[in-house]
Amino acid sequence: MDKQNIEKHLNIEEFFRLEKFHDNPEEIPTDIFAYIGDSFFNLVASIESVGDGRIKANKANREGVKYKRASAQRELMKSIVDTLSEDEERFFKKGLNSQGAKKRGNDYDYRWATGFETLIGYLFIMKRWERLSEIFRNNL
Repeated sequence: MDKQNIEKHLNIEEFFRLEKFHDNPEEIPTDIFAYIGDSFFNLVASIESVGDGRIKANKANREGVKYKRASAQRELMKSIVDTLSEDEERFFKKGLNSQGAKKRGNDYDYRWATGFETLIGYLFIMKRWERLSEIFRNNL
């Protein structure tokens, strides 16, 4: 297979059918961004936790949990909060203040983690690959 065909088959936007999402992110419920962001971040953290792949699954799981904990997501979010654009900050705050974030009362870590997941979901759905790469490359 030549390079052009390989790239066509590996298009992440087509693979995840991202064209189906509404063009206006304001029309998408905040909890959907958090849901997608949580799923995407879990995949990123799982891949990070296996290193070069020569690790037992239970050890990889323990490593992955270090990234996936609400407190770890809060710390990651705090490390990037000063670099957010206006749009990114708005979506982070929407997640921070969402009903989903408040379901555990006023748990500070959980609310920040939900804000982080909302931001990641927003960037994913909006196809902001460079920004996602920057966040994860510099912070995991």
